[in-house]
Amino acid sequence: MKNSFKYIVAGIIAALLLVFAFQLFWLKGLYDSIEEETTKVIISCIDQADMDEIQYRLEILENEPKQGKTIELTSSITDNQEDSIFGKKQLTTIRKDIHDNDTTTSKTEGSPENGKIMFEQLLIEMKSSMHKAFDMIVPVNLNVLDSLIRDDFANKAIKAKFYYSEIVDLNADTVIKTSLPDSLIFLHTQSFIYKYNSGENIAYKIYTEPLTKTVLTRMSGILFTTFLIILILGFAFRYLILTVFRQKTLEEMKDDFTNNMTHELKTPIAVAYSATDALLNFNKADDKETREKYLLICKEQLLNLTALVEQILSMSTNRNKTLKLKIEDIPAKPLIMSLVEQHKLKSDKIISFDLQVPDDLILRADRNHIQNMISNLIDNAIKYSAENPEIGIRIYRKDGSAFVEVKDKGIGISAENQKHIFDKFYRVPHGNLYNVKGYGLGLYYVKTMAEKHDGTVSVKSELGKGSVFIIQWMSAP
Repeated sequence: MKNSFKYIVAGIIAALLLVFAFQLFWLKGLYDSIEEETTKVIISCIDQADMDEIQYRLEILENEPKQGKTIELTSSITDNQEDSIFGKKQLTTIRKDIHDNDTTTSKTEGSPENGKIMFEQLLIEMKSSMHKAFDMIVPVNLNVLDSLIRDDFANKAIKAKFYYSEIVDLNADTVIKTSLPDSLIFLHTQSFIYKYNSGENIAYKIYTEPLTKTVLTRMSGILFTTFLIILILGFAFRYLILTVFRQKTLEEMKDDFTNNMTHELKTPIAVAYSATDALLNFNKADDKETREKYLLICKEQLLNLTALVEQILSMSTNRNKTLKLKIEDIPAKPLIMSLVEQHKLKSDKIISFDLQVPDDLILRADRNHIQNMISNLIDNAIKYSAENPEIGIRIYRKDGSAFVEVKDKGIGISAENQKHIFDKFYRVPHGNLYNVKGYGLGLYYVKTMAEKHDGTVSVKSELGKGSVFIIQWMSAP
């Protein structure tokens, strides 16, 4: 059963890791896809900024006093290559026609796909021709281009910061012109190339911060959802495993409880049976002294049996939450003296008690349960002490609360076991003292009854030096 449980847990962990790995792989693919799409958007921003920058230079020429200046545009896409000469006004119209994709029409032969490709090539060739002729008259203004690109970035929700641009010769791998001031240095950049003069292999090269911020912003929804799912699965799996382990521990403690309780119940029954059998079958009843001795033995064992049954019933009552406390004023001194005498009589050890209980101290509590709580602590102090136990009992009031301390000089409790001693059915293993009579309900009873009184129980202990158990609850004078 244990091995199969381990295999099940290992299988679940492996399955979860596989799901997480697949999710990461899928997220990586999504990241690459969004990064590629964002790159295309950036290229389109450069394209738009390029046309707007040409328009800006056209407007400068239109405002100049000189007249008659013409710009020669050459296109190599037509079968009958001819030179066309346009004035400044006509070039503005061409620019409008190129970018107005919804209204521009072209007559091409063949399939629509071929027509689209031909039209795109025409646009590229016309822009290349425009730059080739126009840049000689009015050079590219990179500052204007940078400003236009920044505006397009903002309009298209690209979070990556735009730094600067350059005009580069791709053949010679040299920078022709740059908008980067000499005093600025950017450590982490990502570059994009936009070729605007295909004939001479001249291109814009722009620099931005890495696209990670932009891509992750667009992925924020799916990332948050994925993280939330992983978190929920992780907590659910952890809770499930801890619950299963607690159930296994509880089953083991119940088995120990059953074994211990069986032993505890059999002992008084066997002793009472033996005494009764001796009276009936061996003429021991004729001897008054022997008869009284055996009857006292029977009575004592029946009292032990009754105490066991009552404690089990108390646990059951508390579990069903039907227990109602009967709070009353209880003189502390007589209560403790009665308990001390009871434990001296029933114990086969010589016990010395050190009592620090004011004569006039009054406790407000349920008499039956507070008596059982203190009795359980005294009983444990005796069980886990040497041959001649020294038990200290101190009862006092402080800041409106009542305190009961039961101290012993026994074997003590380790820090690890102190975390569990108030759990139901839990018993501290003490080597050869593990067989001390008990069934793991005494301290659990003390804890639950203290909570019923709106109080707490705590322990201070050190191995080899003894323990101090402290019950505290609100007790009005």
